[in-house]
Amino acid sequence: MSAIVVNTTDTFDQWRLKTNQLAVDVDDAVRNVVEDLTPQLGGALDLNSNDITGTGNINITGNIQASGSLTGGGDLTAGGIAVTTAGNITSTAFNVVASSGDMSGTNWSYDGAASDMTITGSYIGTTFSGELNGTINTATTGTTQTASDNSTKIATTEYVDTGISNIALTVSALTDTTVTAPAHQHLLMYDTGTSKWTNSSILAAGVPNQSFTVAMAVALGY
Repeated sequence: MSAIVVNTTDTFDQWRLKTNQLAVDVDDAVRNVVEDLTPQLGGALDLNSNDITGTGNINITGNIQASGSLTGGGDLTAGGIAVTTAGNITSTAFNVVASSGDMSGTNWSYDGAASDMTITGSYIGTTFSGELNGTINTATTGTTQTASDNSTKIATTEYVDTGISNIALTVSALTDTTVTAPAHQHLLMYDTGTSKWTNSSILAAGVPNQSFTVAMAVALGY
C-alpha cells in the first residue's frame, strides 16, 4: 500500500479524498489485525484494567512478573527454568512457603530447614535411601545379603531361612567340643587341659557298663 501524502497546496476536494482514504485505511488495518500472522508491539502493552482471554498457549523467552495470583486448572510445566516468587505458592494439592522453604501436598510435607520429608500416605519407588520411621508393607522385597555379611543391613526372610538351614545341628559342630571316632555308649567328658569336651567310652570314663553291673550283682548275691 503506497503512502498517502497530504500537501498544503492540495485543493479542498483533494484534501477531502485523501483524508477519507486515510480513515478507510486505518479502519481496515484495525479491522484486519487478525490477518497479521506475525504482529509485533512497538512498546509495552497496557491492558487498561482489562483481561487477555482465549484458548491457546503463551510462549515467551524471558520472565513472567505478576503482583497477583497465578491461577489455573491445568498443569504448570517448566523445563530448564526456575520459578521464583517472594510469596507463597498455594493450590489444592501443592503448597510452598517462600519464607521457610517448607512444602506440602495432599499426603506429604517437606521441612525446608531440616531437609526432611514426611509421607503420610504410601511411597512407591524402586529405591529408598535415608532413615525410615513407620511400618513397611508386607509385600516389600529387598536384596538378600550374603551369608558372611555381618552388618546392620536389613535381613530378608530368605537370608534368615538360608542361615538356619546352614546351621549344623550336631555335637561335633560345637566349637568347644572334639568328637573322635564316636561309638556306642560313648560319653562326653570335659578336658581341663584342652578346655574342650571330648568323647570316650563308658569304661574309660569310669562308669560301669551293663556287663559290669550284672557281674557285680551276681558276685554280691543279688
